[in-house]
Amino acid sequence: MTYFFDVMSTLIYDPFLIDVPKELNQDVRTFLSDKDRYAWIDFEMGNIDEAEFARRFSKDGKQAYIMRDIIWANYRWIDGMKELLISLREQGHTICTLSNYPTWYHELDRRVSLSPFIDRHFVSYQLHARKPNKKAYTIPLNTMKCSPKQAIFIDDRKENCDAANELGIRAILFHNAAQLKEEL
Repeated sequence: MTYFFDVMSTLIYDPFLIDVPKELNQDVRTFLSDKDRYAWIDFEMGNIDEAEFARRFSKDGKQAYIMRDIIWANYRWIDGMKELLISLREQGHTICTLSNYPTWYHELDRRVSLSPFIDRHFVSYQLHARKPNKKAYTIPLNTMKCSPKQAIFIDDRKENCDAANELGIRAILFHNAAQLKEEL
């Protein structure tokens, strides 16, 4: 079986909603009120580099780097997920990531040592496709020479799971490691 895991809020804690507002002393809505949210999508798609993202994201460009530094400082494994990956690999399964994320993915990997547990990474900035777009699923399936029936997709977003299901991939909506382990 080939497992495709979302990364943020599935394997790795996402600092954006809690740590960024806490360190900036403002809620997420206030922080984003004057930001170009489409800049993030273009950054995740690999259509722009980090410097262009920063220029587009906020008027002074500095907010993107401040946000980045807070996020980078707070990456960590979600409890139980590293152990679950180890168990799946010991059972002979193939483990892949399938993540909507920009080039920051490399820093995430460096900070939490994700790669030792992963056979292949699929990241939106490299695929030029974001979940739930069909292409974001079909490229990894084709690359891994894996049929939808041979795949399991795990994500914390229902719309991404629904898109996988529509392609014939068994999808599991992630809540926590114990729930996922039980469903598997």
